Amino acid sequence: MNTRLTLIAAVLCWVFCAGASGVPMSDAASYIERAEAAFAEGAAMHAEGDRGARSRFAEAAAFYERAIEASGVRNHRLHLNLGNAAMLSGDVGRAVLAYKRADRLAPRSSRVRESLAFARASVGVELRPDARERGRSLLLAWRGLVPRQLLLAGFIGGYALFWIALASGVIWRKPPPVLLGVSAGVAVLSITLLLVERSILHSAEEGVVVSPAGADARLGPGEGVYAPAFDRPLSPGVEVRILESRDGWLRVRLPDGREAWTPGTAVERV
Repeated sequence: MNTRLTLIAAVLCWVFCAGASGVPMSDAASYIERAEAAFAEGAAMHAEGDRGARSRFAEAAAFYERAIEASGVRNHRLHLNLGNAAMLSGDVGRAVLAYKRADRLAPRSSRVRESLAFARASVGVELRPDARERGRSLLLAWRGLVPRQLLLAGFIGGYALFWIALASGVIWRKPPPVLLGVSAGVAVLSITLLLVERSILHSAEEGVVVSPAGADARLGPGEGVYAPAFDRPLSPGVEVRILESRDGWLRVRLPDGREAWTPGTAVERV
């Protein structure tokens, strides 16, 4: 296990250097430098077997979080680096959250997908998705294969080509049926996939349990009034869909379809 973490730390040192690109030179740049320094120190301490390495990784994660807030840039590399540091510090919840945010920005990144899969496996809780969640996953399967820009270009190009073909048919009194069908099909398919993605991602807010102690799950919005929904709290890193907010509590649905109320401070929105 130590060897595995050492290899991960060595690889991630390069990731941190690459991740700084594209961020405005401001307070964010200072935070990034401090994050890189803390991460490098943590990697060196870990290689020597120093248990204090986790605190350095946690410090790096905190600086990366500040860099993201200060820059205002939607950059998947920053979230990826934050997730890496959080993961190595032992904060699985924050790692899953950061990786999911990176995945929204760069769904085709193999590094993001692999990191998210590793973090999910570290949660230690297996929740078999219900039919609703499996359907969502199926409808969004294209995100890891087809760039959004290509779909947008397909819609614009297909739409324009359709009207060009239709206009030429009016002029020459013989519209090309194949060109009309293909262009219309490409345009409709492209815009449909984009709208489906937007609808699914915004139909119910995604959240992640980030409290190190887990999230207390109740049958209603109150600790002293409602009984526990499950026999144990929700583990850090468990992914949920936020359905309702009331009096500082969130009604959430787990991937397997079960619902519960959790304190709002224990779950953070993606």
